[in-house]
Amino acid sequence: MGAVWGVVSGKFVITAAGLLIASRIDQGRLEALVTPHVAISAVSRNFAEQHHLAVSGAAQTGTRRPLTIGIGAEEIDQANLAVAERMPAMDADMVIGRDLLTAHVFALDVDRRDLSLLGKGDVERLPRHFVAAPLTISDEDQLRLTITINGVRTEAAIHLGQTDPLKVGTSFWQSSPPAQGEAAHIAIGRAELNDIPWPGETIVSDRVTLGLDAFKGRRIVLDLPHGRLWISDAPANR
Repeated sequence: MGAVWGVVSGKFVITAAGLLIASRIDQGRLEALVTPHVAISAVSRNFAEQHHLAVSGAAQTGTRRPLTIGIGAEEIDQANLAVAERMPAMDADMVIGRDLLTAHVFALDVDRRDLSLLGKGDVERLPRHFVAAPLTISDEDQLRLTITINGVRTEAAIHLGQTDPLKVGTSFWQSSPPAQGEAAHIAIGRAELNDIPWPGETIVSDRVTLGLDAFKGRRIVLDLPHGRLWISDAPANR
């Protein structure tokens, strides 16, 4: 797996809108937002016009030629990309939405804040060092999976824009209140995560949500083309 992580990956930052990562279109560098809350990936009109992907001043809804999206050393060839007047995040000139998330495999080293695109060969080797759990995108555009918290089974969402490792809805809290001083022990399939302190307050929702920092010490892979979340079967080597 040495070719997957490290120098071939890109650094990401967790923002309220999703993951912000340095990327490129052809030879032009730009910041991209990774989020399942946007259906169609797009590039900003400003970037598209500056790099001759769209005709200046024309009312185009897509780029006028094929292009290549790059993250680290890996690339995605696209026949075209939507052109958007506005981006979901001010710092982004591209958004990677559900269409690309469900067509490609994305690996994240949570501690190092690295994101990589995985090729077919890398995906085929995942079972050697990772365990898998079902992962879907819900009708609410959430990354959904089943977890257990201190032995209680529940549905949960992975929220890419959540800085807290764990948020718990009032209904779960009331039905399974933690003992005084008890930590949240989370298991996803056969993977057991590091214990997480219970959040200081509940959210006004029935949902349980995990931020990426719930996976500290691990590497994870969003393999939506095959409906799986892969979690490294041992803490990531530092």
